[in-house]
Order: sequence, then structure tokens, then C-alpha cells
Amino acid sequence: MAIIDNKVIIDVQYTEIDRSMTRLRQRTHKEAKIEIEIVDGKTKIRHPANDRVHDIVDTIIDKIEQQKTGPMEKESLDFSGIPSHEIRSDFFKRLISSIEGYKLHGVTKINVNHADTTNTTDDDASSDDDYSAAEQELVGIVENAILKGESLLSSKEFQSLAQSGFYITSIRWTAEKQSTPRSKLEFEAQFHNAKDCTHFRYNVLGVYTGLDQGYTQNRKQLKPHEKTQYLRLIENTAQRVYSSIREEQHNAKPII
Repeated sequence: MAIIDNKVIIDVQYTEIDRSMTRLRQRTHKEAKIEIEIVDGKTKIRHPANDRVHDIVDTIIDKIEQQKTGPMEKESLDFSGIPSHEIRSDFFKRLISSIEGYKLHGVTKINVNHADTTNTTDDDASSDDDYSAAEQELVGIVENAILKGESLLSSKEFQSLAQSGFYITSIRWTAEKQSTPRSKLEFEAQFHNAKDCTHFRYNVLGVYTGLDQGYTQNRKQLKPHEKTQYLRLIENTAQRVYSSIREEQHNAKPII
């Protein structure tokens, strides 16, 4: 364990078992870095996106709670109680267009899942007549899809899937810095549990340096302190958008 730039860094080693491999190769030794940081009075924990490390983080949280007089209030992005495919997609749309100091440049990859038909409302069902029999059959077969290209949110393919009850579970996009020196960052965000839209994951893939005309073709890796800065940017934006959606949902509930 070490303290670097006011962050507690915990290096953990663990073993994963892959039973699909031969007995001698089933055990794989891995390492992971867990960062703990206090920002504005809140403790934020960053860690690699896998179930084993998630369990380790839960153990750390349990240990911290044992030192306190009561349980900690945990904040996480959880859409399991919001089955609306429009709202789930809206979260990502608002996220990518709300990064402070950056303007959305383009969306290059989208993963979508189909909403559970058991959650379909009467209003949703009435729109079935708008689709052909072939489209309805396709929706019944396809549960998820991956779209790659440019300007995906406005593409006919995505619009058709969205109208058929699909929602975004993962997105990759670029955003232009609105101040000098010019640069373009590439981000990605996703829900690890695509069905329930839980276990939010995010990353900064790299930066494209600004030129007199456009940007460099090759993406450059960020330095660790730079990456942390942009990870915080995604964290804060995602939490702000999620809180706004939850508040909107609360205010929209009928008063009995």
C-alpha cells in the first residue's frame, strides 16, 4: 500500500480459475491496482472491472464500516429499477454531451440490448403496429447488437433499434477540448451488467493532439495523473446525470 498524490494505492494479487482449461493451466495469477481517494468529503474507489476485484473492494468497504459507528452510504449508478429503454439510453446521451469543457465530436461504437418484453407498457404495445412483421420477428431473435462507425446516434440502424425497444449499454465517443491547446479525447462507458444496467464502468482510452487542420491520426496514451483527471471528469458527470434522472423520476411519480 502507498499514498501517491493524496490517493491510497493498494496493489492486490489474486488467482482466477478457468475450468475450461487443462488442470495445469486453470489457475492464473493476476495483479490489480485499487485507488482510494477522498473528494469533497466523499470516498471514491477506482478499480479494474472484474468480479474478483469487485469482491475485494466489497471486503475493503466492510472493513471500513467496522471502524465507523454505522454503515456507510454507498452511491452507485443502478438502473435496475428503471426498466425504460428510453431513459437508459438517455443516460448515455446526456453523459457524452455533458463533459465539462468538452464538446461531443462523434460516437464510434454502441452496444445495445433489448428491453425485457415483460416490462412493456400498454402505450409501448400500441406502437407495435408501426413495425412490419419482419421487424417484429427480428426483435424476437436479436437480444443485443454492436454498432460501429461514425455518427451512430443519428444513424438509421440505431434509430430503428431504439424504436424497437433496444437501449444503450456501452458507448465509445470522442470529445473536443474547448480551450487551448486543442485536443480530442476518446472515452468509453458501459454497464457491466447489461440486462439490469448496473456495475458502471468507464475509461479514457487516449488523446489525439490538435493540428492546424484536424487532429493526429494516432491516439496517444495519457500519463497516469492526466488519466486520473479525466476519470474524475467522467465520474462527476455520470453521477450528476444519474442524480438528475432519479430526481426527474421521483417528481414524475403521481401523488396519491
